[in-house]
Amino acid sequence: MMKKNTPFLLIILCMLLMIQPSFSENALIKFDSKMMSSVSSQINEATDLTLTEDYRAVLAALLTLEFQVQEPDIAIDFTSPIYASKSGTMAAVSFNTTRGYVLVIYQMNPLTTYYSFADSSDSAVAKAALEMSSDDVWEVSYQLYLEKLTLLVQQIQ
Repeated sequence: MMKKNTPFLLIILCMLLMIQPSFSENALIKFDSKMMSSVSSQINEATDLTLTEDYRAVLAALLTLEFQVQEPDIAIDFTSPIYASKSGTMAAVSFNTTRGYVLVIYQMNPLTTYYSFADSSDSAVAKAALEMSSDDVWEVSYQLYLEKLTLLVQQIQ
């Protein structure tokens, strides 16, 4: 079992070291991926959610909403850029919060969703860290993100 997850965990560790130099054992937090679980049955790879601008906005909406459910006391700062990225078979979203930028990583197989905080609220630092550890990085249009988030919340209700 460990052999199957080893590459995934090594990639996450490398991403965390780039984003959070003061890495600690508590920096990588796994959480239930209830929404991502339902989405996973509709796609081939996590990175499918990075193929278009619309899909990246959906990915951002899903992961920010799941993060907010997991951490309701941490507010998201919507005045800062939201980034979507892909690395191998993983997709990720990075956004600013009252605790600094957070990176939420989603892998479909095995289904895992982790998050970790950076030590900074600086969007340029967050983007540079993603660019060093990802195949591609995109800034998500706030307007498109808001549209997808609204649709997602309506579907849940």
